[in-house]
Amino acid sequence: MEKYSGRMKSLKPLMHESWYEYLLPFLCSEEGDVIFEYLKEDNKRYNIFPESNKIFNAFKVPFKDVKVVILGQDPYYTKGVATGYAFGVNKDFRIAPSLHNIIKEVKRTEGDKEFDKTLKSWVDQGVLLINTAFTVREGQPNSHSKIWNSFINFVFSTLNYNKSNLVYLLWGNHAKGYKKLIDENNHILESSHPSPLAKGFVGNNHFKLTNEILSKNDKRKIKWI
Repeated sequence: MEKYSGRMKSLKPLMHESWYEYLLPFLCSEEGDVIFEYLKEDNKRYNIFPESNKIFNAFKVPFKDVKVVILGQDPYYTKGVATGYAFGVNKDFRIAPSLHNIIKEVKRTEGDKEFDKTLKSWVDQGVLLINTAFTVREGQPNSHSKIWNSFINFVFSTLNYNKSNLVYLLWGNHAKGYKKLIDENNHILESSHPSPLAKGFVGNNHFKLTNEILSKNDKRKIKWI
């Protein structure tokens, strides 16, 4: 691992130490090289979001605390918006359309209170908010979707091997396409995507149902709002 000492040092502050131990074998491998070399070259021609110090923000939640996984597609492709948490937006930016519907569903079942649009409050309670691509070019959605495939597969394998009774929320066809990677010892809730272009997200009861599952498994409920 000596040749990766620089990368190891730069990655360590970007995620919780427990995730660092799990993900390091991939990130400091030939497969990891492919991703980081691609990003290095792409960054010479394009603005890449989120900022490099936020790419792995989702992994700030301690591994042992993860109990819910929400799967997004890729980060927001407008400067300054992406937080590194799937669907979350930085506090200085307006609420994105998909997040608006997420908030609408939360308030429908949990009450009309002030909402943390960064979604950090969810992360702090054990919600893993991961996109299937961890970076994107400015103005070009899905531009990095392929380069992260091997990594997201590794993340699923890591969760399957070390965790059980997780609640996975799969919204939209893209997220549902990853269902085959989830071990049967977990719980899966599926619905349409929260995008205004889709129909059926509001009313899916996913936030209420998630807490019911957590309660049955003697886990603390998520305070969604």
